[in-house]
Amino acid sequence: MEWHGHLSVQPIESDGELSIARLRAHTLWEYLEDRLNFVIDSGTIDVQSTYKFALKDAIELQLNIAKASLSDFAVKPRIPTSPG
Repeated sequence: MEWHGHLSVQPIESDGELSIARLRAHTLWEYLEDRLNFVIDSGTIDVQSTYKFALKDAIELQLNIAKASLSDFAVKPRIPTSPG
């Protein structure tokens, strides 16, 4: 993960560029598995984006993804487990 940007504490604001390289797709899937009907066995994700964030009366977030790529991605159907 690589980040370049600005951070302000009063008020809480940040903007900049964020790059994530070689994030394991299975790791991301583990956070979402209860909501998905499939399993991600393998693969990596690369993302480059810019963002603006502010915490004022509400959370404000703008995210612009400039580049996203998947490599060696493998998905299979989830096999339901039987109770018992």
